[in-house]
Formats: sequence, structure tokens, C-alpha cells
Amino acid sequence: MTNYLMARDEYLESEVFAAGPVRRVQLLYVGAIEAVAKARVLLAAKDIRGRSAQVNKSIAILSELIFSLDHTAGFLMTKELRELYDYCQKRLLTANATQTDEPLGEVEALLRTLLEAWNRVPEVETSTAGSPGSYMSADYGAGDSFGIRGINSGLDQLG
Repeated sequence: MTNYLMARDEYLESEVFAAGPVRRVQLLYVGAIEAVAKARVLLAAKDIRGRSAQVNKSIAILSELIFSLDHTAGFLMTKELRELYDYCQKRLLTANATQTDEPLGEVEALLRTLLEAWNRVPEVETSTAGSPGSYMSADYGAGDSFGIRGINSGLDQLG
């Protein structure tokens, strides 16, 4: 099993470093969804330590998503995303404190909906994409733009 986990981690690391900014956001969503889903399984199994670890992992990924928001481009959208990520973090904390599944299910559903939306966003190539502190800004119609800073720190939360 250890060889499998090492190979998985190496694959994930290579995918992250090769990915553009949109794909990195998608990978963060996938990591958060997987962590919440595992937390739900561990909650049912009454594995408090495991559940807490997965909740903390998903909270850390949401923190990375918050950090990646570029409020200079598409401020209204990034403000709303920040509020939604904050809400998800609060619901995760509630689920962990009360040991209930309902908040976990709610967060998982929200994250899946957001991932579906991000899966429709085209990758935008920039000369600095992926470099620390860089961001891409793209026009998605109706004058809306959205920026994503380089997401290089915190990606270890995915593994």
C-alpha cells in the first residue's frame, strides 16, 4: 500500500506543477471534496481522530482557495466566493464539533456545484501562470473578469 500512496503522491505532484491556474483550482476542489467525503465515512465509523483530520484538511484547502482569490479582478465574484468559502469552513467546524453529517453533506454538495462550474472555465495561458505571486485574469463576458493568483503553497493538502 505504501508504494501505491507514494506513486499517487508523485503523480499528483507532477499534475499540480504541470497544471495551469484554473486546473490547480479544480484540483483543490477535488481535494476538498474527497476530504469531506472521507470525513463523512469516518463520522459514520465513529473515528473521531480520522474525521477531524479530514475536516481540518478540507478547511486548509478552503483557506488556500481564499488566499488564491484576486480581489482586484471581478471583485463582486471574489467577494461572494470568499463568503461562500468562509461559510463552508464554519459548517465544517460545526460538523466536527457536533459530530453530525448534515453540515458535511451540505459542504460536499456546495463544493461539487462549484467544481462543476470551474470545470466549464477554460484554461487561460499566461507567460507567468504558476509562478509564485502571479495570477491570470480573463474576461468571461459581460465585462466580468476573474483573477486567480498563483497557487503554489498549500497544495500539499491534496496528498
